[in-house]
Amino acid sequence: MVKESASEKRTSLPYIISIGLSAGGVLGTWITLLIFGGGLNSTSAFFQYATTVYLGLLSVVVIINVLTLITGWEEKWSERKKKGYLIGGIILLIIGSLIIFFVNWLLGGIIGFISLMLITLSKNKLEGIANTGATLLMIGFLLLLIVPSVAAYTSMRGYDILSYIMAVGGFAMAIVGMYFILMAAKHTARMIASYGGIATATFSIFLMPAHEFLRIHSNMVYGIYDLTLFYFSFIIFWILWGVFVFELSKDMKIVKIVDRGYEALKNMEWDKAEEYFIHALKIDEDCVDALNGLGIGYMMRGKNEEALRTFKRLLKIKPSEVAYTNMGNVYFKMGKYDDAIKMYKEALKHNESYYNAIVNLARAYMEKGMMDEVEKYLKLAKEKDPSRKSAYIVEAIYYGKVGDGKRLDEIKERIKRMFGEDLIVVEGEV
Repeated sequence: MVKESASEKRTSLPYIISIGLSAGGVLGTWITLLIFGGGLNSTSAFFQYATTVYLGLLSVVVIINVLTLITGWEEKWSERKKKGYLIGGIILLIIGSLIIFFVNWLLGGIIGFISLMLITLSKNKLEGIANTGATLLMIGFLLLLIVPSVAAYTSMRGYDILSYIMAVGGFAMAIVGMYFILMAAKHTARMIASYGGIATATFSIFLMPAHEFLRIHSNMVYGIYDLTLFYFSFIIFWILWGVFVFELSKDMKIVKIVDRGYEALKNMEWDKAEEYFIHALKIDEDCVDALNGLGIGYMMRGKNEEALRTFKRLLKIKPSEVAYTNMGNVYFKMGKYDDAIKMYKEALKHNESYYNAIVNLARAYMEKGMMDEVEKYLKLAKEKDPSRKSAYIVEAIYYGKVGDGKRLDEIKERIKRMFGEDLIVVEGEV
């Protein structure tokens, strides 16, 4: 029976690069506008040059933020609605970007904010209060963006109060949304929500000076509302930046702990491996690597019921061929071959070429005496990857069981020739 260990590899490098560039871009904006430029309304030549540089940097940062939101957290969009959010968000982002520069910066900015919200909400792991917080934060920024236009419209009709209500509501929603993000229970949900907020605040910081500097329907003057929105975005950015960096440091810690757990599994130090994986799950209860490793550790120690519960929990978080195969392995060890076969076939629905599930299916059918199925899946396994040894070992066991000494000797000779190992088969086992 072939066992599968690691289920996915978490990496923090893209997030480190992204968050570092975000901090540099926003800080550079503040320094350029408020110190070297002599104020937001400066018309000095140096200020114009510096503004060109920082706007270029900020535009790159916004692009990186969006790409990180789209590709980050190693998602598989299993839910149709979530996938729809992602596709819709990308389409709107392209449309909004074109409108900002060629039609109307305000309309393009509104579409851009909506696209950021959809892309953020497309993440499967953004759930609960973090999901609510990210939504409120982004809607709050959206309201704040359209306040000037509403104010211009309502002031001509003598009911300015509407624009003030919208402004207060926008600030309130953004603040409450940020609070919800901070209060979210799950580590990964906090990471995604805070990063979505960072992307939104960065876009807000970029949009206001960009439309003025590029003369996109601008009056080349930063009014009190522009300045207020700029400083508000600046504060929100740094609060959520701190949250994300804190969560990212925890994520990096989880990676080290999980790696130690798998090293302990490799050395058959079951107790130590269990301690590492449980420690990782205390930091992130949905860490699929830790759940996978913990389930394997339970299985190897004969704690089959605990292993089944762990893999069922893993499958609820992230269904995968690895999780289904490992759950099948537990059933195999328990002698429940029909259940094992069912799990291996579920694994193949996720990945029809998954070698370990194919080989283990052959092994399970062998235990049931269904030799035609054994031959079918062994042939398939060798077609998928002829360089791996497992299928040949199971084939040797098969010929040992059916008493075909000639074919058994041929397989043993092939294994020795291909892998440099002698194989001893006793009563149908290796």
